[in-house]
Amino acid sequence: MSVAEDKTNSYMSIFRECREFCDTENFGHFLITESSGEENLFSSRTALMSDIPASLFHLCEDIQLLNTQQPMHRGDETIGFMFWDHLEVRFEKDAQLLIEDTGLTHAIGVPLPVKEGPGTALFFGAKDIGEKNNIVEISNWAGSLSRRLRDIEEKGRNSAVRISKRERECLLWTSQGKTSYEIGMILGLSENTINNYLATVGRKLGAFNRPHMVGLALRNGYIE
Repeated sequence: MSVAEDKTNSYMSIFRECREFCDTENFGHFLITESSGEENLFSSRTALMSDIPASLFHLCEDIQLLNTQQPMHRGDETIGFMFWDHLEVRFEKDAQLLIEDTGLTHAIGVPLPVKEGPGTALFFGAKDIGEKNNIVEISNWAGSLSRRLRDIEEKGRNSAVRISKRERECLLWTSQGKTSYEIGMILGLSENTINNYLATVGRKLGAFNRPHMVGLALRNGYIE
């Protein structure tokens, strides 16, 4: 098994664990990020793992969905969780409708344990989990996942990955929120060809979806 295949399998194992957790706790989507809230929590550069569709992820990144509004509740200094209720996107009617349709109307941000490195685990859905014990449990669980994710990425840095000029171009435009169709129009290629380039570079990096692929490319210096 190649290093890329091993990375992909490891990522998918953690991804399934996150999805099972969301299903059990009745959350719609999740995002594990290295951001501690001082910068945009939705950021391709800091996202470690997410199941939010790429187009929606980039929308939330562009409008800084969580950073532009104050949480309803904040935890104490020991836990420091944040809970958002009825997220609003001012002056972005289409964005507001999309967020409502996909269930990103409530969110809870749980800081990762300090020993795992700065970061936040974000969960979306119409559920208020303000119980202190639940927050601590989720924080510890998400912290262990972030450590495993960082370990996988650290191992991957030891094996060089060659990215072609065209693959790099596709990555760069994807990082700016462009769809395969839009990238094809820019580069004068078919949408199917762009999908093939991105699928190839995704396999090389061991990524399991586009936000993850962009995050890996940014953190490993393939694009800026």
